[in-house]
Amino acid sequence: VSSISRENKTLTEQGELPRFELVGNGIYGLIEWHPKGIEQRTKDINQAVRLELLQRIMTMSPKSFENMIGNLFSTMGFIVEVKGRSGDGGIDVIGVTKINDVTQFEVAIQVKRVKANIPPDKITALRGSLLPHQRGIFVTTSKFSRQAVQEAQMPGKSPISLVDGEQLLSLLFRHQIGAKIQSIEVFEIDYSYWPEAPIQNLTIPTPASDEKILAVTYPFNIFARFDNQVIEAQLLDTGEVFYENETYTSVSAAGQAVTSWKSCNGWQFWRFVDAGTNIEYPIAVLRQ
Repeated sequence: VSSISRENKTLTEQGELPRFELVGNGIYGLIEWHPKGIEQRTKDINQAVRLELLQRIMTMSPKSFENMIGNLFSTMGFIVEVKGRSGDGGIDVIGVTKINDVTQFEVAIQVKRVKANIPPDKITALRGSLLPHQRGIFVTTSKFSRQAVQEAQMPGKSPISLVDGEQLLSLLFRHQIGAKIQSIEVFEIDYSYWPEAPIQNLTIPTPASDEKILAVTYPFNIFARFDNQVIEAQLLDTGEVFYENETYTSVSAAGQAVTSWKSCNGWQFWRFVDAGTNIEYPIAVLRQ
């Protein structure tokens, strides 16, 4: 993480695009893998809906929030009783479900709509309120402290299941409680069908008019990225491609052999790295 942070800072100060981005919770990803187009737009919309859903949860009445949790567990297959403030020991919801019509399983649920992390004493209090046949579940809009998580999993004690704010929002989304799925049809070009069509929506660098690419010596090493693999081949001075001990009459034919597509724009599919600039290009620039 330290190395990535230093590199990002250096490249940013130089006016260059960093290779990595922070995607959350200390996790970094390659910027070139960042979702684009409709995929990124969908991600942004869903994140905005999550934030609005959380805001509505934080401002609804206590009784409505308890009913929402009851509704959620009812959707998950429990027979639910919302006890609310009359609940014993702070238990807000009782849920009962049957497993294969053989045995009955009962959970006692406590809900806390707060912003601060839940401390371990709240877990202890919930455990003390459980009846011998009950399993405890603690649901909150915030997070659990590390000590609270340890207390919930303490060996020799009745385990308490924990549902934090992020998990709660995901469950509400999954079961469409307070939010619903909107289905739309989105079409995109099937690039594998069309000849001489780009195979991916990437900005492909092309050399400036006054920029010279080093002279090519044949056979010339080329490569392609396909199906999470790097495919290596050699471009011959005849325009043929040598790949896996076979010679293909054109770069497109070699691309079809790799992908099994009906057609493949080999000039965009195959790529090379200019040894002089260390910049990656599609082999189409060699036609210049």
